[in-house]
Amino acid sequence: MAIEVGNVFEGRVTGVKPFGAFVALPEGRVGMVHISEVSNEFVQDINTVLHDGDAVKVQVINIAPDGKIALSIKRLLPPAPRQPREGRPAAAVAAEPSYQLGSQGTQAGLSPVGQVCFFGTEQKGTTMPAKFELIAPCFFGCESTAKFELTRIGAENIRVEDGRLSFCGGAEMIAAANLNLRTVERVMLLLARYKATTFDELFDGVYSIPWEEFLPADAAFPVTGSSLNSQLTSIPACQSVIKKAVVKRLMKGHRTTVLPESGVEYKVRFMLRKNVCEIMLDTTGEGLHKRGYRRNAMEAPLRETLAATIADLGRVRRDSLVEDPFCGSGTLLIEAAQKAMNIAPGLKRRFAAERYSFVPAALWAEQRQKALAESKLDVGFEAFGYDIDPAAVAQANVNAKLAGVENRCHFEVADVATFAAKPEAIVLTNPPYGERLGTIEGAAKLARTLGQQMEASPCAGLYAITADMDFELHYGKRANKRRKMYNGMIPCQLYMYYNAPKTEKMAKPMPKSGFDGKRTYFEKK
Repeated sequence: MAIEVGNVFEGRVTGVKPFGAFVALPEGRVGMVHISEVSNEFVQDINTVLHDGDAVKVQVINIAPDGKIALSIKRLLPPAPRQPREGRPAAAVAAEPSYQLGSQGTQAGLSPVGQVCFFGTEQKGTTMPAKFELIAPCFFGCESTAKFELTRIGAENIRVEDGRLSFCGGAEMIAAANLNLRTVERVMLLLARYKATTFDELFDGVYSIPWEEFLPADAAFPVTGSSLNSQLTSIPACQSVIKKAVVKRLMKGHRTTVLPESGVEYKVRFMLRKNVCEIMLDTTGEGLHKRGYRRNAMEAPLRETLAATIADLGRVRRDSLVEDPFCGSGTLLIEAAQKAMNIAPGLKRRFAAERYSFVPAALWAEQRQKALAESKLDVGFEAFGYDIDPAAVAQANVNAKLAGVENRCHFEVADVATFAAKPEAIVLTNPPYGERLGTIEGAAKLARTLGQQMEASPCAGLYAITADMDFELHYGKRANKRRKMYNGMIPCQLYMYYNAPKTEKMAKPMPKSGFDGKRTYFEKK
């Protein structure tokens, strides 16, 4: 039998140290049982339990990138009866949800305030629940596209809120969401949602989570978060209370007095909104906009997640022709190409949860193979990008190659004044503004030039995202539709021009005060 996470072996103790015991495994391999994984009872001195030469049955619980194998004995033992926390009555513990083997979780669906957010029945042979509630934050304006993506990968109970989506799925959904979602910023595992107006309530809610089921005894667990419209306003104080609660629970659950935090990092996040606290584990690591192909970017780059949303709103398909007269480092066209070819955006990077013991490596491998198999590399999609800056064009070509779409995306040095869109083309563009140009007057001039070129060479549609709230005035035409969006913290508008049905109304004029509160007027020339 191969040595993989979850497999059980008969081994022999080859050495005992104060912190754990080394066990000989098949194939000449050696693993270690940490003192916290020896017994369901607290072990003060491991020498009272294990000795050199003892035959033991162990389960592989983690294999580190450097090949070190973590083992457990206690996970093969019957669960110990739950004991009340010091200073807490036994009746309170009895009232808590049970996480013991064979118990049932709550019915699948979004957890109301005050419940631990696990769903369905537990996985066979462990206390880990079969389904979790997951949260995917996204930029304002990207929610509808993200919902379609979640539906496509089989997520359940999808709910959309401003700037985020929540959904349910098993451990395989953690892998699938991270690998396949183009338009969200990260995927977080929601562990609890409850009311917290005092630090005691904050502590108790965190302590009620079975952290020992998620974090090994040597896990590192930094805490970050935010608070808005809540009585608990001090972020450092909340971090300290949450950290203390996790420590107390882990010490109890792992029967240890030492938490070295020398192992895999599990990022704990909290969010307080109107006195409701959500405790989450970050499964992504670096944001999902970090695809792995853009090593260097030009000034004021467009987020990859936002570019993917624009490609979807522009209705890019497998046989589309897409152009961009201000391509910069090529992000819009590269994201459009990957969408058309159904290339999963996360294939060229790694994720935090790939090192989490409760998400088996086999699931990640399975989801990666599935994503690769669903790629469509023989489509008719083509993209052409132009920029006046040779350095930007060179960078765009490098990025396209790293993204695996160099045969579909072509970049050239050219001025927008010579741009002539092909009749069947979809134009996706981010006209220079602010940092990329330096002056508002220069941005207005470029928008006028683009409007003139598009009037001379009409196409299937133009989708322009910019922070210029007077873009329509400079461009010379009101958009069919507009959508408020954010590029990072920069408020923008996506202006959409296309051949609309006669019954469709044009977008209303921009209000005199843009949603970023800043507007500058120029006379049209």
